[in-house]
This record gives sequence, structure tokens and C-alpha cells, in this order.
Amino acid sequence: MTAINCPEPYRPCPDGPGSSEPSTRKETPKAPILSGAFSLKTSRQWFDGFVDSYQRQDPDAWADFENKRRHTLKVLEEIRLLGAALLLDERLSRLADIIALFHDLGRFEQLLHYSTLLDAGSIDHAMLSVAIMRRGDLLTELPRRDCALVKAAILLHNRLRLRQGLNPELAVLARLLRDADKLANFPDLLDNFDSHANNFDTLRMPLEHRPGAFTPEVFAEVAANRAVDYRRVRFANDILIAALGWTFDLNFDHTRREVLDRGYIDRFATLLPQTSPFVKMIQIVRRGLSLI
Repeated sequence: MTAINCPEPYRPCPDGPGSSEPSTRKETPKAPILSGAFSLKTSRQWFDGFVDSYQRQDPDAWADFENKRRHTLKVLEEIRLLGAALLLDERLSRLADIIALFHDLGRFEQLLHYSTLLDAGSIDHAMLSVAIMRRGDLLTELPRRDCALVKAAILLHNRLRLRQGLNPELAVLARLLRDADKLANFPDLLDNFDSHANNFDTLRMPLEHRPGAFTPEVFAEVAANRAVDYRRVRFANDILIAALGWTFDLNFDHTRREVLDRGYIDRFATLLPQTSPFVKMIQIVRRGLSLI
């Protein structure tokens, strides 16, 4: 049996541009108690109480917390559809539900204390999600191996790449979560730009909306399939470029088909500048997604 190699435990991000010191000193609300036997129903009830506690603690950020609630439930929906397409067995389907529901718990504390969703300038939200799960003893009824799988899959969901040699069950769950997360994020991002908003709501980033403007370093990083340093991001087009690069990290044919069938690439093509480098990048993305 292959061992489950968990990433390192929760820690703050190192100091740098955007210190890990909280921007506010608001008290973290006490998490609700999971009532009843552990199940998707009781976990969903716990999650709703968890979100409600943050909305009561910081009413000014009510909409931000609600957006994260909605995102989480969309990830849950996407991971269930993906699991059904892959004919996932009952046990792994249950674990997939759990990781989808709990994967972004750290976002709420991140928003409360840092008023951002950028890990680089605050904390690693995946590590914080696992820390919150530990504080709340949320997985005590799961077998130890399943508990380790849930925590490790959540810890891996915001890594740039998954390394080779993962435990096979962990690899499946981590890939499921990463793909479901992207499928939930694509329409949120595109809807924001379709509405000509002045801020990118999902990342809480002020952006310059200048037609045609983009940061060459961001474009080069995506074109080379490298990580985007979000501290370089300045223009609205930079976020669109970075998100287009997510397509290079999709794990399942079902996900690739969904991205194409839902018209997300068409929408990227409409929103990005109609210049040769961008037209070529869209063609490369379409070609990669079509090779299924």
C-alpha cells in the first residue's frame, strides 16, 4: 500500500512584498460544533453555520463571505459531476464531497484578517483550511487513512503542480478538487469582466482596466507554462492571461470537454486583445483542450 505523503503543516507565508502580518485585528469567530453523525448533510449544516459566524463577525464583508460560500457549493456540485463521469466508487465519492466542502475554510479567516484572497501577501489558505479542520475536530469519525487523504488533498489544491509519485487515491482526490475548483472559478472570473467591474472580486485586487494593456512578464510566464507571480499583476488582462493558463493544468478529459462545451475559451478570446500573440495563445489552448 502506497504511503500518503502529506505536505508540510500550516504556517504563515514568509514576509515579503505584502507582509504576513494581518491587516486587521478582528477576533476570529468560534466555529460551530458539528452536530449529529458525520455526513454530507451535517457537514453542510456545519459549513453554513461557519460562514454565518464570519458574516456576523464582519458585516461589512458579508458579500465576500457569501461569494466564498457560493463558490464552495459550486465546487461541490462540480466535483460530484466529475466523480460521476469517472465512475468513482462510493468511498472516494464521499471523500470528494468532504474535500470540496472544506477546501476553502481558510479563505474566510484570510478575508477577515487580511482583506485579500492572495496567498502571496497573507497566508496559505489551504494550510489554514486544514488548521481550522483540526481545531474543529471535523474528521474524527473518519478512519485515520481517509482523514489523512482529505487533509492532504486540501493541502495540495493550491499548489502550482502536483508532483509525481503521489499515493494513487490521493492523486485522484487532489486532481478532482483542482479540476472542480477551476470549473467553478472560470465563470466567476469571466462574469466579472463581462460586467466591466472595476475590481476583480474573486481576488479582491484593484486592477487597471486599460484596453489592450498587459504585463509582458505575466504573458511570458503563462506562455512558458510557469507560475504567475501575482505581485506582477497590474492590468485586468493580466488576470485573464493567468486564468487562461489554468487550462494547461486540467487533469481529466471530462474537465477539458466541459471547458470547451461551456464556451469559456470563446469568452476569453472575446475579452482579450485581438492581437497576434493572444490569438496564437487561444489557438494553443484550444488545440490542447481538443486532444482528448
